[in-house]
Amino acid sequence: MANRVAWLTKRVKIGGQWFVRKPISKTSGFVTEKVEHNGQSVHAPGTFVLEWYEAGKRQRKPLTNSVVEAGDALRKKLRTLEGRAHGLTVVEDKGAKGKTSLEAAVREYLEEVKLNRAHKTHLAYKRALGMLVSANPGCDFVQDLERRNLMVNFVRAMKEAGLGDRTQNNLFGAIVTFLHAQGHPVVTRKDAPDYPEAEIETYSAEELGHLFGACNAIERLTFQFFLGTGCREREVAFATWKDVDLTAGTFAVKAKPAMGFKPKDSEERTVPIPSTLVRDSRS
Repeated sequence: MANRVAWLTKRVKIGGQWFVRKPISKTSGFVTEKVEHNGQSVHAPGTFVLEWYEAGKRQRKPLTNSVVEAGDALRKKLRTLEGRAHGLTVVEDKGAKGKTSLEAAVREYLEEVKLNRAHKTHLAYKRALGMLVSANPGCDFVQDLERRNLMVNFVRAMKEAGLGDRTQNNLFGAIVTFLHAQGHPVVTRKDAPDYPEAEIETYSAEELGHLFGACNAIERLTFQFFLGTGCREREVAFATWKDVDLTAGTFAVKAKPAMGFKPKDSEERTVPIPSTLVRDSRS
């Protein structure tokens, strides 16, 4: 019976001694830095080893200390063993020299975006890159992606998902940024699907009157703050009274690292507050 099993071990140093332990994976299947040691989960950096059986003999392949590369190597080996079990001739890593795993590149890039960009931005990139990978199942490496993979496969996937023109344009832009970061710019922002520039709708005084009339005191002040300052949603959501100077009639948009907030494009600024809003804020 053909072998279909492969696994990872990890050589780690715990308490001054070296051990070979099994790394712990998340429910999603992603490998972590933690290992099982004496019945406990222990964070222990070390070197991963890929193991499997071939012709009845146990095989070991030393890897690096990267959880991303280790997980990627395990998934590739499992696919190889599965293919051989079905009688397929598999050439491992054919043409892989000098190439970057698409799956690993996406995972690492999303980790960077999550740490350095807004939550909404991370969700948008995660959605775009997920669609890119699923729309191109034959592309194992970033360098396998060609213009057609973006202009046909990816765009078709977005249309079949029922996404609006503006959303398609934004997600395509995310892919352009990702590929540029990988040094593989097969498309540019100009290639993104077009969308009509919608005319900006404004509320009439009557409509604003109905809105404020339906608000309680806190809601009314919140919407007046949006209207009077023109600030973005997260800028208002993270506003504190320390940011407001009622004497000067200003609102300071500042980064708040402890709260996980920074202004868009790191743009700290001071915004004037209308006298009516100052008056209402005092009451």
